[in-house]
Amino acid sequence: MPRRAPSFILVAVTVMFGVLMAVMDQAIVNVAIPSIGGSLGASPDEAGWVATGYVLGMMIVMPLNGFLTARFGEKSYYLGAFGLFTVASLLCGLCSSIWVLVAARFVQGLGGGALQPISLAILLRSAPPERRADMVAAFGLASTLPFALGPVIGGWILDNDTWTFPNWPMVFFFKVPLCVAGLIAAAIVLRDDGPAQGDVPPIQWGPFVAMGVMLGTMQFVLSEGQREDWFDSSLILVLTIVTIVLFAYFVWAQARAARPFVNLQVFKTVSFSVGCVLSVVSGFGLYGINLVTPLFFQGPLHLTPYDSGVFLLQGTIATSLVMPIIGPLTRLIDVRLVLAAALAMFAAGAWMMGGLTSEAGYWDIFWPRVLQGLALGMLFVPLITVTLSQIGSRFMSDATGIATLVRYLGGNIGIALLQVLQVNRAAAALSSLAGRANLANPTIAHAIQTLGVTRAQALLWGLIQSNASVVAYLYLFRVSALLFLFTIPLLLALPNPNAARKTVTEPVVRVA
Repeated sequence: MPRRAPSFILVAVTVMFGVLMAVMDQAIVNVAIPSIGGSLGASPDEAGWVATGYVLGMMIVMPLNGFLTARFGEKSYYLGAFGLFTVASLLCGLCSSIWVLVAARFVQGLGGGALQPISLAILLRSAPPERRADMVAAFGLASTLPFALGPVIGGWILDNDTWTFPNWPMVFFFKVPLCVAGLIAAAIVLRDDGPAQGDVPPIQWGPFVAMGVMLGTMQFVLSEGQREDWFDSSLILVLTIVTIVLFAYFVWAQARAARPFVNLQVFKTVSFSVGCVLSVVSGFGLYGINLVTPLFFQGPLHLTPYDSGVFLLQGTIATSLVMPIIGPLTRLIDVRLVLAAALAMFAAGAWMMGGLTSEAGYWDIFWPRVLQGLALGMLFVPLITVTLSQIGSRFMSDATGIATLVRYLGGNIGIALLQVLQVNRAAAALSSLAGRANLANPTIAHAIQTLGVTRAQALLWGLIQSNASVVAYLYLFRVSALLFLFTIPLLLALPNPNAARKTVTEPVVRVA
């Protein structure tokens, strides 16, 4: 007797768990990087590669989603990715060298990066067309919730003194039994579809190596560019040129290949191309702003990692509340109007954050974070839905892999851009504030008279640096607000969503 197909709700819960584990790992480990560096005797630059190695592994595997799904089948590929992630998590906690840990994190990133697009493809294929937005909402919730829960969980683990070994390995170990349970559930629930029928495109090793090296050099430039003073560094300049040349070669090779292993033909679909541009902006908000905000909390506001995570919770709660209702809402309202409202709300929240001071408390941050959380919930679901609305099921795995990579690239570009703006604005503010710190200022004259020259100089310099840091962070929030606002006109390029639901595009792939 043939096995009955599982409920798509059960499938959704199962694959959401894998996404949750992969994304939460990234959020938790980022909090633990200082502890990892201190425990393993690594410099801050070396410890930063613990995060970079994971992201690099993710980016390399994401565009291969369509190819690997066709070769192994959805279920086998999902289980393989989850299994690799689980084993690598265990190995990460056992590492005693920083560079061995970076290598293990790269392998873990391969598993985590594969889990996200294959999970989205499984969700979209398992549900009826009218429930696609609901499945995207489930995926979105699993992708955004960890960014608030991660710092809280990571902060608690790092502050807990009951372990008999350094605390940081527990940020990897605690996920292992959870991942094993998720693997067992997936093995039972997911349907075994097997590899794709017909020939699977072969890997063209030249373009494949070019893609891997290109993503690696690009990630290095984005991660280390600010530290190396960007193009004043010959290394950054050379790697940028290498990235551009390899990218051009990769696109050219895949465009002329009879059976490309990364199907760039999906960009011929207008909704997909425009959606990817908007995804860069959403990635900027999800990863860029979500990196800057904790730094602002732990820097000028002097919050602990745990308290910083608590301050971020209200935004995630708002996101989780709005996501379940966005799917049905987009079936009643033009998706473009929902996206415009989301971009405007995110801009308003970021602009309000730009008006804070170093004395800001929880309730000063509450409403800006709620606005950003609501906006993210309204943006994530309809954006993915409309981006994939004209992609046929045959090419869904290709499209989800590329779209996920584009969103992460948007985040990385956003982080690099915000770092540049933060450093430059802080330097300008420092120069301006220091220029006003002279004896003509009655407050400074009084401080010198009361404390003495040496103590007054030390105190004033600390205050000037602190104020310059505040000015720089507030500037970043305001710039981010304007970026989101200026993106709204791009929505006019999206096709009519109602027509998009009825018109599905099957990109043409030449067959030898």
